[in-house]
Amino acid sequence: MAFTSLTFIIFAAITVAVYALLPQKAKHIFLIAASLVFYFWWKAWAPVFIIAYALFNYFMALAIAKSEGSKKRILLFTAIGASIILFFIFRYHILDGILSAIVNPNGIDISILFPLGFSYYMFKSVSYLIDVNNKTFEKVNKFDYFLLYVVYFPEVSMGPITRAVDFVPQISKEKSITAQSINKGLVLVAWGFFKKIIFADRLASLIAPYYSDINTAGNGSAWFLIAAGFLLQLYLDFSAYTDISVGVSKMLGYEIKHNFKAPFFSYSIPEFWRKWHISLTSWLLDYVFTPLQFLLRSLGKFASIIPAIITFTLIGVWHGGTSAYLMFGFLMGLLVAVDALIAKSRKKLKKKMPKALFNTVSLILLTIINIIVFLFMRVPDAQTGLNIIVRHMFDFGSWTAASTLTLEFYIVMALSLIMTIISHILELKTDEFTERFIKLKQPLLWIVYLAVIFAVILFGHYGPGYDPIEFIYMGF
Repeated sequence: MAFTSLTFIIFAAITVAVYALLPQKAKHIFLIAASLVFYFWWKAWAPVFIIAYALFNYFMALAIAKSEGSKKRILLFTAIGASIILFFIFRYHILDGILSAIVNPNGIDISILFPLGFSYYMFKSVSYLIDVNNKTFEKVNKFDYFLLYVVYFPEVSMGPITRAVDFVPQISKEKSITAQSINKGLVLVAWGFFKKIIFADRLASLIAPYYSDINTAGNGSAWFLIAAGFLLQLYLDFSAYTDISVGVSKMLGYEIKHNFKAPFFSYSIPEFWRKWHISLTSWLLDYVFTPLQFLLRSLGKFASIIPAIITFTLIGVWHGGTSAYLMFGFLMGLLVAVDALIAKSRKKLKKKMPKALFNTVSLILLTIINIIVFLFMRVPDAQTGLNIIVRHMFDFGSWTAASTLTLEFYIVMALSLIMTIISHILELKTDEFTERFIKLKQPLLWIVYLAVIFAVILFGHYGPGYDPIEFIYMGF
């Protein structure tokens, strides 16, 4: 059930309408049922798996809360280890060959499907276990509350990775579904549809042929623009999903944190990652980077460098098992490490240079770096990515050769860049934007909604090459 499908629109509308009519005590139970229906729509066995996974972590947390000393640590490592093992089994199809040999000796391939959103609710569950272990959050005594935290449908497929400390206390709070809360949510949902269908999907179809055959672009400058196009597509696609997720949550009376805060308006790699996929970055900072940094504190400046490389390599591995994802994570980690090494020099240089010039140069350099490194998120393997960079992008002699990029490509790129800038400005003032929007008179509100609907219908990309199934991050 893709978030931009008609099926999801109907499903969300019915869910919000019924939810608003129910008494407070029944709201979270209905939301659990709706979330399981959403999960069932993907695969019939999925609700059974996610309930079993939630039960396991719920009882492990209860056991951890009651234990002390070595027993407590053993329980924590067992629970986290089980999640990690499941992740690798599903992500890298570890048991597929064994299962095929036992169940299907005739040689027909059998593949264990990666559960929808598993890596996201795995992160949520693991952070809950660690917080209970560290006594930074009390164990959840009601299983239905914990189950809702795990299966909550606006987040289950692609995040954001909400912490239990932020979500669970909201369950018992009185939910007042008003015209204002509906409008606050609707404007974000509409904005997400607008970015995804009109811009992200069209960009996707325009750049896909070049990644299918890397020799078709014509020259190095064309490849630089194609790689830039993918970076814009990735941002517009994923931030659109986040807008829809946060918007639906607002309509249900839940406050979910945004996953982006104008990341391209950054002046360093660490700053970029504090604004890009915020929930994942902050999760890894709290539960991986900081503990590693503490363990390695005797190494001085290397206490930050080694954890940075490990943490970002894990980000690459989390995205997928290809050499391209591994290269992406390692390069990002290396860049963060280098930034830590030159941090003092950058500060001195910043004081000597005019602020506007320093920021402009930093912004341009960071954009170029991101365009090159994020290329590895799109290619099938690291070798293909390196070929594009070395043989095409960095072959500056080829930049004057004829390009195969079309006029449509340049127009869509320009409009997508403008859309990205507008989106960044709104991300810096999201709450202020929604507050001002809902103060518009009702007829004007509906004119805006209708304008978005007609724009999506008229200008949305539905032609050849369009894949209406999922957002990019559904695969992660």
